[in-house]
Amino acid sequence: MKKGLILLLAMALMLGGVACGGGDAQSETFHVGTSADYPPYEFIQLDDSGNEVFVGADIELAKILAEKLGKELKITNMSFDGLLGSLAEGQFDCVIAGLTNDPEREVLFSDNYFARNQVCIIHSDSAATIQTVEDMAGLKIAGQTGTVQETLAKEHAGESAIAVQNFNDMVMMLQGGQLDGIVSDSDVAEGFVATNSDLMLAPFTIPYENDAVAIAFQLGNQELCDQVNVILAELKEDGTIEQLMADAKALQEELAAE
Repeated sequence: MKKGLILLLAMALMLGGVACGGGDAQSETFHVGTSADYPPYEFIQLDDSGNEVFVGADIELAKILAEKLGKELKITNMSFDGLLGSLAEGQFDCVIAGLTNDPEREVLFSDNYFARNQVCIIHSDSAATIQTVEDMAGLKIAGQTGTVQETLAKEHAGESAIAVQNFNDMVMMLQGGQLDGIVSDSDVAEGFVATNSDLMLAPFTIPYENDAVAIAFQLGNQELCDQVNVILAELKEDGTIEQLMADAKALQEELAAE
């Protein structure tokens, strides 16, 4: 991986606004929780003044939602495994973080806005030995802590599977030979493979029936969820959602090449 991109992304977990209450549909602030170590959904870029700013498809989506809701956008960044607990405590209005629409999560989900598959990133040296989902059994396969991918890693690799808090750490561990593979969303995996010649996608998808991405709200916050769903429908219909992802992937590759 290009050192510059690693440094930019690794700094993400050091950022974050101070949480100050989730608010409701009448609040003047649209307060979003995210975990900005997950390109192309959310990651970090330096602006012309050298300041770190949040970028990515989800970040641009949050900006559009705030504008259309007539609210001021506030983004709080934290480790992914703390997001839903903080949402339940009312620290922000919603979570926009490449979040899988998993029915076991105790949140109110918006309508889906992205679709993807579950895949396994492997080192190119393992191309001949990891050919099927069954080949993951007994290998050191990682998934990000608190995610569906952690669950899938444990399901298919067994006791040898591990959870790692930061996605970029998993990539470096895979490149360093400490992991055999990483369970990942296809959008995220494709970006890392495109910018790292020593990584590749295993030639299979991992079965999972709830692959779509949605926004999470507190249980009971139906009014704000409904307002967001109306906007999401418009953005999907006019192609904006698809364009946001394409632009984010292009930016990720641009930063990796620098």
